[in-house]
Formats: sequence, structure tokens, C-alpha cells
Amino acid sequence: MIRRITHRVRPPWKPRHLFLSTLPKTGGMYMAKALSRMTGYPLHQVVPTHFMNEQDLCPQQMWWLMKPRVLWHHAKANAFNVSVIKQYGLRPIVHVRDIHDIVLSIDDYTKRDEIRGRSGPQGHVHREFETMSRDERIDYLIHIQLPWYFSYLVSWQEASEQVDVLWTSYEELFSDQLATFRKILDHSGLSVSDDQMTQALASLSGKETNFNKGVSGRADNVLTIDQRQAIQQLADVWKLDGRFFERIGIQPHEFAQMESA
Repeated sequence: MIRRITHRVRPPWKPRHLFLSTLPKTGGMYMAKALSRMTGYPLHQVVPTHFMNEQDLCPQQMWWLMKPRVLWHHAKANAFNVSVIKQYGLRPIVHVRDIHDIVLSIDDYTKRDEIRGRSGPQGHVHREFETMSRDERIDYLIHIQLPWYFSYLVSWQEASEQVDVLWTSYEELFSDQLATFRKILDHSGLSVSDDQMTQALASLSGKETNFNKGVSGRADNVLTIDQRQAIQQLADVWKLDGRFFERIGIQPHEFAQMESA
């Protein structure tokens, strides 16, 4: 008996994907699903494994994608990822948020989701976490998980010298959603009407996007001066220009001004 084997042959062109890399706890799922609805592109993650690992791009999966996708990852711009970005002509959208607000959202998420919230590349959260006071939990997260966030930011800042990165922020998004999504679509070379964008946003529910608070400045009256100084120290060890971390809400000379007040 002769079996007929049909080989799947990849077309010679490379689909033009929309690539979104977001810091965790920045409304990334909301953005990704909104962009999927706006463009009609299926939402996809091209990662080696779907568990709590680093979300590096998987070129083998990329190779088999015949049609455009919205690719959403919490991916750093390491050398491997940058090489895949160049190979497939991706134009990354990198989405960040004020780091002080992020740490409160991490705390919310970790309490809510014991499995996914406690095991991940950002830093393992041990069982004793649930016995801590809120201030103790925040101290723990600052020292255990926030270093990953700084590494993410610096990697993309450096990669932006090699690939065409568009920066967006949580604060910008929820100040003017249509303008932010318009900027993203323009950067990606996609034409979507305002009506299509409005309809896509109206169709999203909070439950399907895992959306939390949707407000900026949550940390203003919560974090102590010591906690803010601890975050500042994480930035200081990089020995970079004070303006380097303004994207995540760290202002130059912030604590010198606070102490002299």
C-alpha cells in the first residue's frame, strides 16, 4: 500500500505580524485583545512552552504562521529575541507603566492567583508570603520581583537602537485609548477606522481581559518613603543617566528633593 504524504509548504512571504511586548500588570491582555478585535488578526503567543517561563519568541512556531497575528508577550529584548525580530521584520510595541503602581498590582494578582501569581520568571513567591502584612509583602516584591522589570526596560532601551520600537504606557493608554491605539496601528502599518476601534473596545469585558483597576497613581498614598527609596536604589545600581527610568515613573533626584522638603 502506497501512502500519499502531503507536505505543508510554507509560502515564500512572511506575514506582517503585530508584535506587542508588555510589562506584566500594565493592561497587556486588554491591549492585545483590543488589537485582535480591531485588526481581525488572531491573538497568538509564539513561545517554546505555555507555562510560567520567560516568554521568548520561538522561531519554529513563527515559521509556520501563514497569516498575520497579534503576537503578545512579556518578552525582554535579549539578543535571541532581537535576532528573531529582525528576521521576521517585526516592529515592536513596548508597553510600560509607573513602577510604583506596578508593585501594588503585582500584590493584588499574587493574592488572587496562587499558582500563576507565585511562579514566574519575575521571581518566585514563597508560601510565607500570605502571612505577611501588606507593607512586608510590598517590601518583598520590590526586592524579589522588581529587578526583572528594570532588566526588561533596559533591554528594550538598548534594542531600540537596532529595531523600530514604539513605546506606549499604561498612563497614556487610559488617558486617551483611541489616540494610543491609533499610534500603535499606524506604527504597524495598519488601517483601521475610528468606528472599528470604538466597536472593538466596547465589545471587551473586564472578565475576559483579566483587567484590574484601570487607574494611575494608585501608589501615591500607599507606598512609604522607605519603599520608594528602595525602588530608587534598584534604579541607581544600573549607573545610568537619571532620565533613563522616567518611562516607569522614576524622576531624577526625586529623593534628594523629598528629604530636603
